[in-house]
Amino acid sequence: MLRLKSTIRALSAQARERKGSVLVLAAFCMVMLFGFTAFVVDVGYIAYSKAQLQNVTDAAVLSAALELDMMSDQGDVETAATAAAMEVASTNPGGEITVQGESEGEPFQTVQPIDIEFGRQEFNHDTGRYELSFGGGSGDSPYNVIKVTGKRTFRPGIAPGGGDIDARLPLFFAPVIGHDFAEIEVTSIATFQPRDVILVVDLSGSMNDDSELKSINKLGHDAIVDNMEQIWGEMTDPGAMAAEIGEHLPFAPDYVTFEGQPASGAIPHIKVTLKSKRKIFVESTKDLSNVVVEYTNGNKYKYDNLNVGQSHTFNCSSNLKRCWVKSGSNASGEGSGYGERFDFTTSAIQEALGLSDVDYPFGSGSWSSYFSYVQGNSALNQGGYDYRYKYGGLSMVNWWLGSKPAHNQTEDLWKASAQPVTALKDAVSLFVNYLESVKAEDNVGLSLYNNANQDALLEHGLSQNFSAILETTTHRQAGHYNSYTNIGAGMRVGREEMIANARPKAMRMMILITDGIANRSSTGASPAQSALDEAYYAKAAKIKIMTVSIGAGADTDLMQEIADITGGEHFNVPGGQTVAQYADQLQAHFNTIAADRPLKLIDEEYNN
Repeated sequence: MLRLKSTIRALSAQARERKGSVLVLAAFCMVMLFGFTAFVVDVGYIAYSKAQLQNVTDAAVLSAALELDMMSDQGDVETAATAAAMEVASTNPGGEITVQGESEGEPFQTVQPIDIEFGRQEFNHDTGRYELSFGGGSGDSPYNVIKVTGKRTFRPGIAPGGGDIDARLPLFFAPVIGHDFAEIEVTSIATFQPRDVILVVDLSGSMNDDSELKSINKLGHDAIVDNMEQIWGEMTDPGAMAAEIGEHLPFAPDYVTFEGQPASGAIPHIKVTLKSKRKIFVESTKDLSNVVVEYTNGNKYKYDNLNVGQSHTFNCSSNLKRCWVKSGSNASGEGSGYGERFDFTTSAIQEALGLSDVDYPFGSGSWSSYFSYVQGNSALNQGGYDYRYKYGGLSMVNWWLGSKPAHNQTEDLWKASAQPVTALKDAVSLFVNYLESVKAEDNVGLSLYNNANQDALLEHGLSQNFSAILETTTHRQAGHYNSYTNIGAGMRVGREEMIANARPKAMRMMILITDGIANRSSTGASPAQSALDEAYYAKAAKIKIMTVSIGAGADTDLMQEIADITGGEHFNVPGGQTVAQYADQLQAHFNTIAADRPLKLIDEEYNN
């Protein structure tokens, strides 16, 4: 019995000891639970607040980046971008961190500022990586990237009058363990996405059309002739290949006149003007007696016993080879009644025009082929104006542009202000010069259609060698390699270059330009279908195509469809306009394309 009581007393003592231990353990667990709860609540609050602040800096940096203008004064850009970022930061949830205090006895209220840095993003071709630099120094200008840092921190001495700003995040439970506040800092970087741009340019022969007589009904006679006279001056400038022609042949065209021997006593001075293959105008210082004509078929006809005075127009029944004019006492000795002889051969025409000692200067063509062109080609009879049989700069320019446009035919035509090719070249130059001046980190390539095989040619791969592209564009002429229009081939060459050499993370853009209708294909498909097929291939390669159609002859439906397939945009410069209007609209459209630069949020590890 005594042993049992002793055992019970021992167990009771142990129970009392265990009860005290449980209380200690429970207290310890409560502290741990409270600490864990404080950790979870406060950490969640910090994460939530940080996400809110990140949204604010993202919005602020995008708003600021919209003010980037690499053509404007960069000081003004900094001011505008800073104001835009601050406005967004102060009006977005998470950014309206208003701090109140007192400075020199006066109350103040301010919004927690954000830090804004301006810099540049550049692609290092050696490393294949983008490099970011900030600081606002001359090396970072013009700016193409902005960094905004949002901070909820303690900032001593930055309030008005040198007061402190405390924008730290107040915590709920952490103060119990000695942590009253948390500091948060987030960064957002925005830039215009660099672009890899392929220019796909139509250099078919029709790019001269608006400087030829065929466009009189569309643009008016005077506008065409004025432009052709400008071209004539450019082609015959001192030092130009055709300079010597300009010294002998005037721009204003006229019929060729053959001068006879000088008047002497009973011998008259006679002039014969060839007005068509079957028409001549004869005049003499004495009365005309008779005229004998010989046709190209060898037959002859004599206009005898004339009573027409000193001049007369003869309309003949067949094409003329030569004539003899009897007036006064002249005679050729070739037959009874045969007066002075006038031949209508190429050499005679060349001599009459003062070109006997002038060599035809270009690689293709000759005086004979030019004379044949003038003698009846319908291209010289347009819009009620007939320039057939009239020799001069006007008819020669029309011949060069319409019949001899290629570089291996008329080498100097790249110097001429033919339209619309010159307006196109000027617009391309404006576009490339803009990209170069703003240092926007864009790469540009150049694909021309057609080449000598009626396909296309990559003149320049993607690079920032803008001067080389400008040099090439300047020295190309309509029909440079071939006169046909193989749009699909030009697109294919541009697409292949893009796939092979586009930079990572660069926006891919193709600018397709034409004034006509696709009339050649390098595939089994029709010319138009070949171009549409290429549009789908471009879409698969993530290439956005901007199309530009020029003039009334362009297939605007095809250009619109190509742009739509790739999510691009179609720009149309309609026909029936002056050269100045063409140029203005093309430049306006290229300005719009140049400004098509998507903003992009990036981070410091943009390459990863």
